[in-house]
Amino acid sequence: QINLFDEKDEVFLQEFKDGTATCTYCKKELPVSAFSTYFGERARRSACRNCTNKHATIMERLAIENLPKPDHCQCCKVKAVKVLNRKKYSNKGSLQLDHTHDENPVFRGWICVYCNSGFGKFNDDLKGILVGALYLAKNDVDLILKTIKNI
Repeated sequence: QINLFDEKDEVFLQEFKDGTATCTYCKKELPVSAFSTYFGERARRSACRNCTNKHATIMERLAIENLPKPDHCQCCKVKAVKVLNRKKYSNKGSLQLDHTHDENPVFRGWICVYCNSGFGKFNDDLKGILVGALYLAKNDVDLILKTIKNI
């Protein structure tokens, strides 16, 4: 059996070995105690508590300013599911707040988990998504344009 949370695993020790880490938001090197833990304190967040709290406040404000949520994903148009199926730990139908990932996040819309994850895998970068489209179309730009016209 594989222990995913082995205390000696490099994934969890990361740069925290020396008692400090660099926050992915503010880029400051801070003591380990400035970072929240999760997975039963076996992993630490990459953003410091201060930045995490600021980000949560901004997200809450954006959510309130952009209510009510629609009944469908504003990207793929799939109908949102109102009930979270906790037995299967699935929230695939719930809508998430989509936003830019810069210093002052801007609301883009309410999208499903699949669309949000897909954009995240491409770092929310249009160029990356277009490179993926070119790959799927085997570099056939005409096919991409035809597909766009049919959307």
